[in-house]
Amino acid sequence: MSKVRRTISHVAIVTILLSVVIFDYVCRFYPISYYPDSYSLPDYYRDGAIRLLIQLVAYAAIGCLYICNSSTRKMKVVSAAFLVLVLAVSLLSSINNDNDRFGYIFVANIVTISLYCIWKHYLAILVTLAWLQRWLSEEEEAAAAAMAPSKRLARGEDEEAGLLKPLDLDLVESGPRQFSYSELAAATKNFSDDRRLGSGGFGSVYRGILTTDGRNRCVAVKRVSKTARQGWKEFVSEVVIISRLRHRNLVQLIGWCQGSGNKLLLVYELMPNGSLDDHLHRPDSVLMWPVRYGIALGVGAALLYLHDDAEQRVVHRDVKPSNVMLDASFNAKLGDFGLARLIDDGRRSHTTGVAGTFGYMDPESMLAGKASVESDVYSFGVFLLEITCGRRPAVLVREEDYVHLVQWVWDSYGGGSILDAADPWLGNNFNSQEMACAMLVGLWCAHPDRSLRPTIRQAVNVLRFEAPPPRLPAKMPVATFGPPAAHASGSTTSSAEALMTWGSSLPTMAMAASSLDIEHSSTKTS
Repeated sequence: MSKVRRTISHVAIVTILLSVVIFDYVCRFYPISYYPDSYSLPDYYRDGAIRLLIQLVAYAAIGCLYICNSSTRKMKVVSAAFLVLVLAVSLLSSINNDNDRFGYIFVANIVTISLYCIWKHYLAILVTLAWLQRWLSEEEEAAAAAMAPSKRLARGEDEEAGLLKPLDLDLVESGPRQFSYSELAAATKNFSDDRRLGSGGFGSVYRGILTTDGRNRCVAVKRVSKTARQGWKEFVSEVVIISRLRHRNLVQLIGWCQGSGNKLLLVYELMPNGSLDDHLHRPDSVLMWPVRYGIALGVGAALLYLHDDAEQRVVHRDVKPSNVMLDASFNAKLGDFGLARLIDDGRRSHTTGVAGTFGYMDPESMLAGKASVESDVYSFGVFLLEITCGRRPAVLVREEDYVHLVQWVWDSYGGGSILDAADPWLGNNFNSQEMACAMLVGLWCAHPDRSLRPTIRQAVNVLRFEAPPPRLPAKMPVATFGPPAAHASGSTTSSAEALMTWGSSLPTMAMAASSLDIEHSSTKTS
């Protein structure tokens, strides 16, 4: 049965059984004599044993559904414990006929079920709260930015007219050129469909030909189509940040355009081979191992420049294969700086709100709402595992049972067979030493405890075989997350203060990532 049909059947069963329980409660609150004769219930329903049986069957069926859908032994045990507790409360509420006491027991029943639902979906709830906090703080951040124009990204909106203010050219360093809208429309044949290279949440990218000094140059023109506020924010971030950067492994921004009617366009050098994601998961376009290892070194060099060698430190915040572009020689260039942020040299992290892509985001940073170089290192670790294993962050190990790629590879490492996790499409056509090295560095970078992760320089040195590989425990550690305030100092809180643990968050993180990209075991078998 497909995932959609199973989900629909589960929802239907739970709805029916809950309706039975609610009906029982309604009958208890309102005596049978309250109803008209046409709606009278059978006399045997007055028997508490019958009502108890109905509730026990209903709760047991619901509990079994949750237990069967739990992906780990720990979750199954906790699900069963909650079920026993609910049944105990149900037993008391069914046996006791005192209306006053029944009210207390009814509330206890609701609280028990609510706690179970919160435990079952706590990560989704925390992420939702983080997004809500970010949304509520946007106005406050905008006001703070207005008070310090020298430190802010140039952004603004005419709230009455809904028009964006002109980009402050003083914030754009030499390099990117300002184009007119007509120039870019002509270069892309008025953004015709036959010139479209791709599209996504950011907008669409078109192939264009610009003529400069009698010479034609192929470019990629990104047409931003997000909402005015978010689109403007990412547009300015790209122009301001990337204009300060010069590195062979970064996509070059050639120019930009702010046309009338909130038309925002970015012009990049054209990457003939598209993104890494276009090649990594297609059986008809298998990247050979030397190319993959070169890409890993290239992306590592790009992050090393952003974190350590740039004039001002940059946190990319969205390292993943779809943001790695490939030139004609399959050299890697990191692009898409719409979520990137500049941070001061003396600060290890910078409050920016939740941003990035599920599966590649450091869970701790995601919940704390802080971007840092450590979160970039985590994303690089997942990236390394993806190009070595050929699998997306969510790995489907059996029907509707997902594990995060980090956990999946760590299990192979702990079993002494890490090379078994290598991309099966490669066969045995890879350098075993390089493959094992890349996987180990990937696990090291994605270590649950951010204080035990390497710097990007340390990771790159190991990939270049200029330093020994890391020694990792056979079993993946479980790091405890504390309240967001604790993250500023990089400390690890006690379990009593913890909001969650990294290990227990992996199944939920994997399922969240699977809603975007699912790696089926039937497609790639190890």
